[in-house]
Amino acid sequence: MSVDALLVSMNEPQLDACLQSISEQTVPFSKLIRVTNVIPESAAFNQGIKQVTGDWVMHIGGDFILYKNAVEIATDNINKDADNKIGIYTYGVYSSFLKRDIVGCHLYRRIAMEGMQALNSIVSDRKLQRNIKDRGWGYSDLRDVIIADHFRDPSEFQVFSRFYAKASKVDHRMYHRWLMGLAATDGNPLYHLALEAFEFGRHKMNYPTSHNADFDRAMYDEFKEWRKNENTGGIN
Repeated sequence: MSVDALLVSMNEPQLDACLQSISEQTVPFSKLIRVTNVIPESAAFNQGIKQVTGDWVMHIGGDFILYKNAVEIATDNINKDADNKIGIYTYGVYSSFLKRDIVGCHLYRRIAMEGMQALNSIVSDRKLQRNIKDRGWGYSDLRDVIIADHFRDPSEFQVFSRFYAKASKVDHRMYHRWLMGLAATDGNPLYHLALEAFEFGRHKMNYPTSHNADFDRAMYDEFKEWRKNENTGGIN
């Protein structure tokens, strides 16, 4: 039984630490598949998934720093799967920025995904998982099992792009509540930037694809202009 690592990245500031964490696993990955600077994210995922040869593949973002026993935990869970019908395992990650555990890392059975592609949608991961379940494969929600650190010391652009996009998702109220609490109790100005990005995203409500760095950069430029003028007109 083998587990490949699919690393989809956009040269995040956490990338070096991410790569180091992949290489230092107590149970090593069978191979590392890297897809860098391909947009939108669904296209990057689809390009990478074609290169998977292992029995399983762990989808890793460039802002993840895996715990050293991440693969060991995953293989233990797979070996305990008595009926061998699980197609997806979902694990939790600890968000250093949000200071809490969140859902974040998915492990896919290769044969459960054969012939599938992630759609160009902001919720492409959920649609992919639903399609796998529709094929009759089981889903194991292990979000309480934390296998990585996430979003450690993000850049301003990372904070903007994450929370601008998050404003369009179904769980946006929960994230907004978390950010409000952090902004009130922590002196880090990035929490206020995250709230402003969130507000900007709620007004725009036009995230058209899966995560797209070019779109994010264009919106970031517009956002910076909006911040300058927010007291005299706000968003057009």
